[in-house]
Amino acid sequence: MVPPTGRSRAEAGADLGLDRPALLVVSDGGGDPARIRALGLAALSGGAWAFYLREPALAARTLGELARSLTEQGLRVLVADRVDVALASGAFGVQLPEHALPVERVRGWVGAALHLGRSVHDLVGARAAVRGGAEWLLFGQVFPSATKSDRRPVGIEPLPAVAAASTVPVLAIGGIRGAAVAQVMAAGASGVAVISAVAGAPDPERAVRELTAALAAGPGAKERSRAQGR
Repeated sequence: MVPPTGRSRAEAGADLGLDRPALLVVSDGGGDPARIRALGLAALSGGAWAFYLREPALAARTLGELARSLTEQGLRVLVADRVDVALASGAFGVQLPEHALPVERVRGWVGAALHLGRSVHDLVGARAAVRGGAEWLLFGQVFPSATKSDRRPVGIEPLPAVAAASTVPVLAIGGIRGAAVAQVMAAGASGVAVISAVAGAPDPERAVRELTAALAAGPGAKERSRAQGR
């Protein structure tokens, strides 16, 4: 799982299942295990790339049980920051906050046992994360978000530069729904991460399917289909 150097973003993404526009469903931090599991299963059934388990209020044991249960269903699970929980549960990977431990240090601990992503907020952070060995970047918050109402969005303007400078996939997060999906994809994102667009939907699985369909039909869809021989 250690990313080789000198590879294109497309090649790096293929190893992760990120060789096409990707949807990452993020839990909303509500702390209800039954609801979190239901969201994870909706992500799986709806065709999302992965499920980001971001639940800081949950005890490690509960978090690990959720991660293991969803992983056993065939879902790629990313655990927020908790390397120990991700290792113990057999999760797909860890999403490291920008100011968490350096990616290269975590890689030294886990070896090839976990995939590692990094959350970034600007070009400087993105470049540092890629140098450190992050396998994908989560960039944002792009637009105003109900779940992060206390934070000022970075806007879409830095996204093209971040995407152009990155040799690994870049997923955009923050207030992404509806027409915003096409906007961030046109700006160079490899996919999107959403919280309330799925967690706040009356039918989360349907919301996931609609988002994956929007991604598949978005900017560059025809070119991707030709490249894949369809």
